[in-house]
Amino acid sequence: MHRSRRLVTGSLGFVLRQAVERGPRARGFCSAVVHEEDSLRPPVTGGNSQVPFWFPYHTSQSRGPLVSPTNGRGRAMALKLDGKAISQDIKRDLSKQVAWMKEKVGSVPGLAMIRVGDRKDSKLYVHVKQVACEEVGIKSFVTDLPGSASEKDILALIEEFNNDSQVHGILVQLPLPDHIRSNTVLSGIDLDKDVDGLNPVNLERLSGLRHSDPTFVPCTPLGCIELLSRYGVNMEKKRAVVIGCSNVVGYPTAVLLQKHKASVTIVEVDTPNPTEATRNADIVVSATGVPHLVRGNWLKPGAVVIDVGTTAVEDPELESGFRVIGDVCFEEAERVAAAITPVPGGVGPMTTAMLLSNTVKAAERRYGLTSR
Repeated sequence: MHRSRRLVTGSLGFVLRQAVERGPRARGFCSAVVHEEDSLRPPVTGGNSQVPFWFPYHTSQSRGPLVSPTNGRGRAMALKLDGKAISQDIKRDLSKQVAWMKEKVGSVPGLAMIRVGDRKDSKLYVHVKQVACEEVGIKSFVTDLPGSASEKDILALIEEFNNDSQVHGILVQLPLPDHIRSNTVLSGIDLDKDVDGLNPVNLERLSGLRHSDPTFVPCTPLGCIELLSRYGVNMEKKRAVVIGCSNVVGYPTAVLLQKHKASVTIVEVDTPNPTEATRNADIVVSATGVPHLVRGNWLKPGAVVIDVGTTAVEDPELESGFRVIGDVCFEEAERVAAAITPVPGGVGPMTTAMLLSNTVKAAERRYGLTSR
């Protein structure tokens, strides 16, 4: 397999390559700094060739400057970055694009989703994506496999969808059972249908380890950037800290922030004294899955906080049987930050919106359309 020798400035490219090789479950110590002087390569990705891949698929004008409201007693409270509302705006626009596509070519985008095992949270997440597809007019194909399914079984199903002309995007719901190597499975997805952006080849392209741009960028990192852009957060020359080293969220988010000319530091859960980095950060993104890891005293006053973490906690009072909590102690953080994403209702809806956007983009490429 050919690898480019060109590395991202600093050690991010090397560390990302290690994460890609180890797979989405990789953990451990890592620390890297990405500087804003990294060159911005001309985009070669499909869609509108004038739009670099590190920009969100559908960025409109922002919702205005970040202004902290008060709680009525004079204490400033962080502005909630409403991912749910933004995602609704995006879905309304995407539904128009899908209708236009159907009028032009007589077909609509198709998204295949594969779920393995019986995790309640995975079942809910796939259902949410299926409903979102229906909202915008995307045709969804959902396949549930038993937890005992083998890699061979999953790869065979992926190959079927790779060859299906009605399917323009393929998603494998993570995490997979322990006996399944995620990278092996994700490598089987056709790059032109890798709308989740997690094929290791796309991740290497994103990091600059290959000469080509990625066909798609992972949805959660892209959703984070979209949310910041929509709320008018200027990333250029800002100090950003990403907590979490996964190649699903942490590293791609760092790369995208760097592409927007932020100075980025990446730390892991077990990095010594992580607050030395976070207390100086203008933007903090946490994606560890450790509930309430980030406390109020971790933050610089006026920082913007993006909480990607989602941990399912059993709650028999809810219909789903569980509730989701984030990495950030919201009650403490909102007293310090200028703006913060809630959990749920922040990054989650944005991830789904970016998945739909990538699926529409895949179909546009397939039919030679450009609606951006």
